[in-house]
Amino acid sequence: MNKKTLLLSLLALSFFCTGYSQTLKETRNSKKWIELPGNFGEDKNVFFIKSKYLIKEDNFISIWVKQFSTSKTPKNKYHSTVLYNLNCDTKKSKVEKIIIHNLKGDITSSRSPREEWSFPVPETAGETILNCTCELFNDK
Repeated sequence: MNKKTLLLSLLALSFFCTGYSQTLKETRNSKKWIELPGNFGEDKNVFFIKSKYLIKEDNFISIWVKQFSTSKTPKNKYHSTVLYNLNCDTKKSKVEKIIIHNLKGDITSSRSPREEWSFPVPETAGETILNCTCELFNDK
């Protein structure tokens, strides 16, 4: 690889990493999102819940969640925005919509899984999302 190609590759990599960091940094500094405690998964992913729920009826809450991959490998870096439905009485949740973004923040895919209500696995991001959301927004 010649020096020019190497330099261009490093500049492109720097651009993509900077865009990703800006998105994470902006989310951390925004009053619209609340950072959840802990980092999860192999890449120590960071999670945020929207500071205002989308729907709240009795013990049912529908809320947007952002997840940032903090992988050291640029090709594994991404962030997602996920719409969760949570039942604070039964302590069950299900995912309504998943949107995947690339390093620049552009949407690369979107899907609506047909999940059943289920209990989150203990000591995971799913359990933290459920517990923190219910604690913040549930009136009981």
